[in-house]
Amino acid sequence: WDTIGSPAGGYEVKVNVRTVGSGTIGATATIPYTLTAAPATGATLSANPSDNTASGNSVTYTATATGGTGPYEYEFQARVAGGTFVLGQAYTRTNHWTWDSIGSPAGGYEVKVNVRTAGSVATEATATIPYALD
Repeated sequence: WDTIGSPAGGYEVKVNVRTVGSGTIGATATIPYTLTAAPATGATLSANPSDNTASGNSVTYTATATGGTGPYEYEFQARVAGGTFVLGQAYTRTNHWTWDSIGSPAGGYEVKVNVRTAGSVATEATATIPYALD
């Protein structure tokens, strides 16, 4: 069984046995089998526009998971440099998030993405990038 492309989860494998030339199944056997997804081993994060922008403009962040087998879920967080991260987008299969910086003061910020295999409860990889609003 080549499991490439098969989603993680529970499966049941069954074999039917019959005598050669017989049209009737003589015996069957079934076993359960669980495929687990390989976790993400890394993540990258990019911003568009890639350099500083004026406060009030939108910035779109795009994440890419590396390693593992996916599909992946992405969570985005942001903070004023040195502050506490706040949730920008909860875990979804969407690998991008647009920050509408209206009302955000000029200064340094950091944006972080957490990546996990879909259905997992643990973060498997993270990436953080700085960003400045003028």
